[in-house]
Amino acid sequence: MELVFSSFVFGSYQKYIPYYIYSIWKTHPNGFVKIFIENKLESKIFKSLEYLNQMGVRNFEIVLWDSAHDDYGIYKIRGGGKKLTRWVLDYEYFNDFNYAYIGDIDILFLSEEMSILDFHKKQMIKLELPFSNKVRSDENGKTVERLTGLHFFEIKKYFEKINPIISRINKDKEYRDKYLQGLERDENFLYKINKEAFDFDSKILIAAERPWHGLHLGITRGNKGLNMQTIQENSSLSISEVKEQLKNYISDPIFKEIQRKVFVIELETILKELSLPYSFNWKYKGFKYRTRDKWRFLKRKIKSFLK
Repeated sequence: MELVFSSFVFGSYQKYIPYYIYSIWKTHPNGFVKIFIENKLESKIFKSLEYLNQMGVRNFEIVLWDSAHDDYGIYKIRGGGKKLTRWVLDYEYFNDFNYAYIGDIDILFLSEEMSILDFHKKQMIKLELPFSNKVRSDENGKTVERLTGLHFFEIKKYFEKINPIISRINKDKEYRDKYLQGLERDENFLYKINKEAFDFDSKILIAAERPWHGLHLGITRGNKGLNMQTIQENSSLSISEVKEQLKNYISDPIFKEIQRKVFVIELETILKELSLPYSFNWKYKGFKYRTRDKWRFLKRKIKSFLK
């Protein structure tokens, strides 16, 4: 097949899986989804995927993560060492495809004028690299030795250079310890292995583009405030386009059934901010979630006061 979408899921992030698969099925019907999970699927997630399969959505595979990579959990990087594992998969996991897009599970893909495949193939030609990504910069515009966590690559050409690097890192703990020393994030690690493999010019990659290809649902996590500007900054489409496509999603019986089975507070908050209609059931679940959250916060405050 031409393109595989891949993501890595830890803990409570399983709730995004059915939405991720559904949105790729709607926007990239010829794409395939391969999701790696740390623990077995929660019952409600399993039932939602079973339902999708019954409705003809079969373009996905759930892979229980190889315990051989458990050692990465010991490394002290931001977000946890387990996040490193998404960048140390070798060629065998992707050899049935031509291109891969590794990204976050909390993305709801939306239709774009240029397909994700065409966009990144065009950017790879421009960058003269077998991958498409962007080097990050700090608040002063200075280059930071980090790529983004949304990584597209041409599989065969990419792994010809990357495989020897990650193979040694995986097999040699002493070498791995030295290699990871001083790295703050898994995106620093991604930068380092790609810099070693392809010796790219950071000044060129800082000017590259890294669109969301949809809507980032995680924008409301951590009790962050939400407004139209935040939604716009976390989507590759205009607000009107986001609203129109979300309308189409929430009117689809398949999407409605996913919503019935798996509640996602971030999506409920976004629908509310965009003034899009959603079920009373979801409104009630949102109310319960926020009430429980407020009680937890109050209990923490009381505990802290009583110490």
